[in-house]
Amino acid sequence: MTQLDTENLYDARRASVAAKSAKIKRLTLDLSEDLHRAIKKNAADEGVTMAEKLRALLMDYYDHNSRDHAR
Repeated sequence: MTQLDTENLYDARRASVAAKSAKIKRLTLDLSEDLHRAIKKNAADEGVTMAEKLRALLMDYYDHNSRDHAR
């Protein structure tokens, strides 16, 4: 496992822990088969679930953007 893989795994697990400690809301998305397959493969390559991977991506995106708006 590379350093980047380890960091991605950590981010996904951090997002999962944060989600478990907060009130949870379910989100349903309609995705193309190609996009679904790509997300599933990427998550498997990193050793995380698709939900953990997507939570990490969304948390990173909104954490980053909330900092930009605070300036």
